[in-house]
Amino acid sequence: MGFDDVLNIFLPKHTISKEEIKKYLGRPQTKDSRNHLLQGVRLGNLREGFEQADKKFIGQDEEGKRGMKIKEEKMLKKIEDEYDSTISAYAKAYQDYLLEHARLTEGVANCRTQCQENIPTSDGDYVNKRKACIAGCQLKGVQIQKCKNSYKGLSTDTSKKCHHLVTDHCNDGSVNPGAKSSKFVRSQTNADNSKITLLNGCCECGGGISGKPRGLINNQEVKNCDEVVDKLGGGPSYKSICINAGNGAKGFDANANKNFVNRYSDVKGKNDAAMVQMKKLGKKINLLTKARDKIKGTIASEEDLLDQNLKKFEEKYALLQSYGDGGKDYTSIAQYESSSRKKASEELKFYMWSVLAIVLIITVVSNFKKKST
Repeated sequence: MGFDDVLNIFLPKHTISKEEIKKYLGRPQTKDSRNHLLQGVRLGNLREGFEQADKKFIGQDEEGKRGMKIKEEKMLKKIEDEYDSTISAYAKAYQDYLLEHARLTEGVANCRTQCQENIPTSDGDYVNKRKACIAGCQLKGVQIQKCKNSYKGLSTDTSKKCHHLVTDHCNDGSVNPGAKSSKFVRSQTNADNSKITLLNGCCECGGGISGKPRGLINNQEVKNCDEVVDKLGGGPSYKSICINAGNGAKGFDANANKNFVNRYSDVKGKNDAAMVQMKKLGKKINLLTKARDKIKGTIASEEDLLDQNLKKFEEKYALLQSYGDGGKDYTSIAQYESSSRKKASEELKFYMWSVLAIVLIITVVSNFKKKST
């Protein structure tokens, strides 16, 4: 059994087994040769263990494909399908959102056109009436986002937010009538650390970020029809014109414009879900990449160890081969033969001395009988 035969244990294309090595252990061997053969068995165990550990990560299917790759692909395919589904839902929602926004925006434009058409230049006050009507269209325009308070809390006590301070002074985007409320929401004493007042930072008072649409009168922002009247210097019909703006205009729907903010929330929710899926996919890819690199490192380490053991085995086996064919230890054999010859020599000496002793005894007895007669 040469080294190449033992090496076959570690090559998948060969079928030699440990049992074929073990059978040699049953034959007369020197102690050293038995150790080498046992080392071969241990190396075989190492390789089998390595293959078993490898199969946990790799394995094969019926078509001979790598199992780990299949497992990765299934896992990634599942996440990818979830991501694609989420992206598809987001894309559909966003497309519907844009189409609806375009339709509603066109309705607001039709409202403005109607103001021009329904209030002719022949009306003595048509300029202000048209301004009141257009401001009404603007105030009932498409709401994209809900209002968010930009007020961060009272400078002397940041735990006091908008809802703690404006309850008695503002309502639904407007400041309550009276000098007291007007002064309270405009005062820097009640502002936050960034000098933002309650009037400018609280949605309930008409401030904050985004929220309900606002109108313009003479380049001045208005938050409701009452402010329209104030900016126009008063007038019995301005508030009514503002409130009724858009009635009967083609495609104009004040309620749909108001509720459009919910469509934005829906789109944003689907976008957030898509981002979550994207991050999940990214994390899984990173995790699998790390696992793959770790497995590569483990395999490389095991292969290095195997190479080292094979090298040692080759050296030991080469030494064993130097003893002669069949694993015989000629030094031991020579010592045995020498001992055997020494033993035979000693036995010959014993026999010779025994014969000599017998001859002497016979001679003595014979002489003794002659003298007696």
